[in-house]
Amino acid sequence: MIDYHCHLLPGLDDGPDSVDESLEMARALAAFGFREVHCTPHCIAGQYEIPPVEVREAVRRLQARLDQAGVALTLRSGMEYYLDDCFERFAANLLPLGESRVVLCEAPPLAPAELVSEMAGLIVVQGFVPLIAHPERSEVVWHMLRPHGDRQELPAVDTNDEVSSGPWWRRLFNRTTGAATDDAAPEAHHSSLIAQYAALPEESLFQANLGSFVGFYGPQPQRRAYELLQRGVYRCLASDLHEGRSAAALLDDARGKLDYNPALRKLGEFRAPQGQGGNSQLAFW
Repeated sequence: MIDYHCHLLPGLDDGPDSVDESLEMARALAAFGFREVHCTPHCIAGQYEIPPVEVREAVRRLQARLDQAGVALTLRSGMEYYLDDCFERFAANLLPLGESRVVLCEAPPLAPAELVSEMAGLIVVQGFVPLIAHPERSEVVWHMLRPHGDRQELPAVDTNDEVSSGPWWRRLFNRTTGAATDDAAPEAHHSSLIAQYAALPEESLFQANLGSFVGFYGPQPQRRAYELLQRGVYRCLASDLHEGRSAAALLDDARGKLDYNPALRKLGEFRAPQGQGGNSQLAFW
């Protein structure tokens, strides 16, 4: 099995603090059945701005430690890019997953659909395929993936009210710490509405989080994960682990889901085609 999204590298983002914690996580991943793990620290402007060369070097160092410890995992490099309006700064020097043409990315909480669509399009322009992380956990991506007949009309709000802090959508995606506050609710509703008219690039792929299927993020992402799985939206699977304390418990809970769900198990077997850059029209997808 291949894990396409994991915060395994120590000290780079909100993942493990130490090599020992990384080893604890790696052992849990290997025991679960993963044989390859893509190490994907966050790339967020002003918070986590790690040069790709440093990520590759961190992967090399951790791989050496795993080999010394006898942990049977092959590590691959990658990053999880944040599709905010600062993403353009990183678009010319993207770090894909391993030697593939796939770039992992996520939609910021409450980001407007037009922004997510535009930034994902920059990945395609660079000759890569966007792999959208955990759409079941993203309100805007979830709405973008809903069948048109299921999309509910929501009341519009005045989007022309630009104040010193910037346009409404800029104020909205800057709130990246969780659910909207009461005063942001109309804007969040409008983000859901405009998702009906903004589409992700047709090349986009989607990655499922194991934790979503066991309710790790709550009942709503769990319901959405099973719906997207049933609809055949997902292409691959990921642990999205961040720390050692919950790693074994989460993966133990997920094991039963994998054993009794062939569709979910098949996601763990996906292998991205190799070869970087070039024409973004990927016929083999």
